[in-house]
Amino acid sequence: MLNNVALFRERSGSFLRVAFFWLTAVALLVSLITLVSTVRRARAAGTLAYTVSRTEQVFDQNGTLRFTHYYVDAVRSDGARMWRGTTGEQQARGIYFANGDYVRTSDLMGRKSTFPKLYAGAPARRDPAASCLGEEVQSGWRFAGEDTIAGFRAFRVTMSTPGEVYTMWCAPDYGCANLQSWFQHGNGITKQNLAALVPGEPDLALFQVSQAFTEGPPSMLPCPSGQNTCSVLSPAAALREDSKYNSANTTLQ
Repeated sequence: MLNNVALFRERSGSFLRVAFFWLTAVALLVSLITLVSTVRRARAAGTLAYTVSRTEQVFDQNGTLRFTHYYVDAVRSDGARMWRGTTGEQQARGIYFANGDYVRTSDLMGRKSTFPKLYAGAPARRDPAASCLGEEVQSGWRFAGEDTIAGFRAFRVTMSTPGEVYTMWCAPDYGCANLQSWFQHGNGITKQNLAALVPGEPDLALFQVSQAFTEGPPSMLPCPSGQNTCSVLSPAAALREDSKYNSANTTLQ
């Protein structure tokens, strides 16, 4: 998977680009924390199903609210997982199916990037007994304490780099679900706070991808309207993702 920390560090000159950059970066970070950023996968039998909704507020250096975005994480009992990020300009999803397929979508533009059999199976489950941390500790993530978020027990995990602090709160009683994420950076602070946690099978529509969507490499997934063709990924990240996409699709030919 992408180097999520490096992706966070690639800042933009405009606050609007920072907002959309955060959309992709936080989704990938959630993949790192929730899905484990390794090719090692485990069987997901008995996975706890749930849906988490979060509201993101982007504040500038003066503490002024600039943007509000919305995120959903969902896990099915068969081990499939997905994330969805919604802004005024973009709605994107990343879906990890139980058979190892991965699909990224740009729902408003009707585009998708399919990575067939990218993984050996369903995403590995994370272990609450390990403080909801796995091999990401090698990237500098550390357990920092236990809090209560909206009545739910939450493990606080953090990582710091020069000028930046990443903090996430994971619910050990709900499959280490990501309840809250804060990102302090040079342009201000971006906060994702819990809106709802709903145990049980998620809405099937969250995992459905229209056959009418146009298939293409990740670099063709669009960003803000008004730009004809661009990517929500940084150029380097788009290059890596396109290479992975081409490799995954060539293998099955």
